[in-house]
Amino acid sequence: MAKAICQKAGPSVAAQCQQYITRNGQQDHGAVVLTGAGTLPYKSILHLAHPNTKVLKKSIKTCLETADKRGFRSICFPAVGTGGFKISPDQAASLMLDGVTDFAQKGSPQSLTTVRITVFQQQMLHNFHSEMDRRARGLGHKSRGFGAKVKSRFKKVAHSLGKKSRVAKILGFSSSDGKRSAGDTTTTPTSLLLHFYGTDRAVGVAKRRVQETVDENFKEEKIDDAAVLQLSSDEVEMLKAYGQQNNVSIRVDQGSRHCITIQGISDVASVMSKVWEVLHAKIEESRKMAQALSLQKDISWCYEQPDGTNVPFDPLINLQIEEAYKKNKKGKVQYEDDVGQCEIDFSTMKERASGQVSNVRRDDLKARAVTSAVPSHWDPQPNDRKSGKPILCHLVKLKSSSGEYKTVSGKFGLGNIVSIERVQNPTLWSQYCAQKQKISLKNPGKNIEQDLWHGSSADSCVKIYHNGFNRSYAGVHGVAIGKGTYFAVNASYSAQGSYSSPDGSGHKRMFLAKVLTGLSTPGNSSMIVPPPRPGGGPLDTYDSTSGGGIFCVFHDAQAYPEYLITFT
Repeated sequence: MAKAICQKAGPSVAAQCQQYITRNGQQDHGAVVLTGAGTLPYKSILHLAHPNTKVLKKSIKTCLETADKRGFRSICFPAVGTGGFKISPDQAASLMLDGVTDFAQKGSPQSLTTVRITVFQQQMLHNFHSEMDRRARGLGHKSRGFGAKVKSRFKKVAHSLGKKSRVAKILGFSSSDGKRSAGDTTTTPTSLLLHFYGTDRAVGVAKRRVQETVDENFKEEKIDDAAVLQLSSDEVEMLKAYGQQNNVSIRVDQGSRHCITIQGISDVASVMSKVWEVLHAKIEESRKMAQALSLQKDISWCYEQPDGTNVPFDPLINLQIEEAYKKNKKGKVQYEDDVGQCEIDFSTMKERASGQVSNVRRDDLKARAVTSAVPSHWDPQPNDRKSGKPILCHLVKLKSSSGEYKTVSGKFGLGNIVSIERVQNPTLWSQYCAQKQKISLKNPGKNIEQDLWHGSSADSCVKIYHNGFNRSYAGVHGVAIGKGTYFAVNASYSAQGSYSSPDGSGHKRMFLAKVLTGLSTPGNSSMIVPPPRPGGGPLDTYDSTSGGGIFCVFHDAQAYPEYLITFT
């Protein structure tokens, strides 16, 4: 995992890790260290040092707490420790979900809304599904907030296991617990003890004839197939129970041999045929899941929760919805979820489930990736009616009940907020990310980015969220620390009337911007670019100038207008 990260993220991440070890020494088991993400399209990477079963739960919780404190909205884990650290998939699933549950129940998450666990191995996926299914059955109905979302997602993911499984249907069981349908009272003797009486010669003859009968009727068949690895522990138990009820022994080896052995004196052939039917079903199930997971990388259907957050559908349901949508974009699709029968009307993009109506949306992730790698929490960019192509700039008005709104308003802390809008401009974002990568390489291991404030008039705001911050306007409000674009640490500074000038309705406007301040130095009014760093050449300059709670940047792509706040 570490090698893969270094290859994809570039040398800066490895350099930051080495610097951390140099300063702090080797880390204890379970320690969590945060670094930048290098060239990866993420905010940060959390590194777990030497995870083991004693510390994994605590480490997962620490990661979640760190992400929440940093204001992150989502976090993604691998199946921690199941590779070189030899933690079994069952233990990893249990301990990781323990950490998530503990964080949700005992903490008060402020920003973190999405926790993903990525599992690549098909057989390991069953371990996580089974563990989530067990927890979903045990969760009560009194969860609130983040805990309620955890409960909801456990039930969503576990839903396919909660229904009568396909394997159970094939074997004639009423459910996945291995019980026969009602009315079937077949019992299976596990052994037969024979007593022989007579002379030694007669007993010897009798024993030989019994052995000959056993040898003549006893059969053994073996099935060697990779699909054996895809059987869950519940399905293995169902196969064994099926064998017992048909007077045969079924042994399942999911190790290196991935083999099923069937032994008995009854109709082994018919049992073997049924086992093959199960394996073919698992192969088809695996193919369908692979298709669903592949599709969800390109097309993701989501439903909206009451707080405004969007939750992706289960991959198989996502596939079912997309297939129906392609057939008729104005039609409807029905499917079964953990809440029962559900229906989506594509003409209104509404979902009806247990009397509740929710908005749904279709995210074309592939199309979005073609234009630029944009933040995962952005809404789909609407298309221009004439060209049919995504519009260049889109403002999304945040709901006051959403976590995103509360995070921004909490940072603002001033006046009466009229609205908070998220600025979605893929072109400006792409330029900002390129500049961020450049400055990050100059400053390995350092925090180069800050959330800062910029007040402006209504007319100028339109120009800014369409075209970005423009240094050509430098000097309009003074050039005390350089001829560039100015940002304030405190919103109260930018709220002054000389910066956030009110419109005819008395509304003022201010941007919460992401600004690449990098390595800063005191500035003066004569500077048109930052001065050179000590010991560097004329091109090795500081990244910004600063003074009195103000920063000045000299490159238009060095800031991105993330949110526009209208207030009085």
